[in-house]
Amino acid sequence: MPHWTTPDGCRLYIQPTNFDPTRPTIVFLNGFAQTTIYWHPVANGLGKTVNPLCYDRRCQGRSDIGMDAPTLERHVADLAGLLEYLGVGRAHLVGLSLGGVVAAAMACSHPSRVDRLVICNTRARASATTDSLIRDWHTLLDTRGIRELARRLVIDGTSPGFRARHGAILDQIVDTVVARNSAAGLMRQLEVMLDDPPLETLLREVAAPMLIVASGGDVIAPAVESRRLAETIGAEFVRVDGVGHSLPAESPETFVTLIRNFLLHAPMEPPPSP
Repeated sequence: MPHWTTPDGCRLYIQPTNFDPTRPTIVFLNGFAQTTIYWHPVANGLGKTVNPLCYDRRCQGRSDIGMDAPTLERHVADLAGLLEYLGVGRAHLVGLSLGGVVAAAMACSHPSRVDRLVICNTRARASATTDSLIRDWHTLLDTRGIRELARRLVIDGTSPGFRARHGAILDQIVDTVVARNSAAGLMRQLEVMLDDPPLETLLREVAAPMLIVASGGDVIAPAVESRRLAETIGAEFVRVDGVGHSLPAESPETFVTLIRNFLLHAPMEPPPSP
């Protein structure tokens, strides 16, 4: 079951793993230019107590670009349709960056389908700095191509410490981003990303229990804004220092501990150091 076709004819690449209706389903929602491979360490770290569901949004990874624009509303409709197709009544949602916006919008429009939310490294409010960053990515992709964009995403999305420790594999990460995406698909996403509502607008309408996770070294989604949002809406909040925007990749053990504690109703405990 590697693909599911949406009503408008767009094939989405999915990785459901041995679905068991007695286990809770956790849907992992990618950030921009990420694919299902990003979540493997986290999904594997959760063991066999859950049904991990990873998929590539339209315009990313092994999914089609599709005819419709990849708007937030379209992504939510795709997710709702995918859950229906798989026979999942309710699910936990774990969203990173842009995936966090999709998770929040899904919880707004389909509250009966969402159990708990984990929103990680997602910008809390509209920001001229982040908007400028997205425009820079658009320009870079348009003028220098997908490989140069991938290199920039690795720099913007990871901490200096991670890059120093893993310098030998940074080119491999860039190669993976390039191999599993298309320039046309990423361009279509960049063209609509600035139209997405800020997280603070979406989450005010969400009643589901939620955990907001931020990284101390995140230059895309500042932790101070995430903390302020969590306090405003009454969400649980955890800040992890020493990592950048890609917390689940930089410290998967830390992230597994956080989501297991929160989603599986265990008491919240301090995560291990990254």
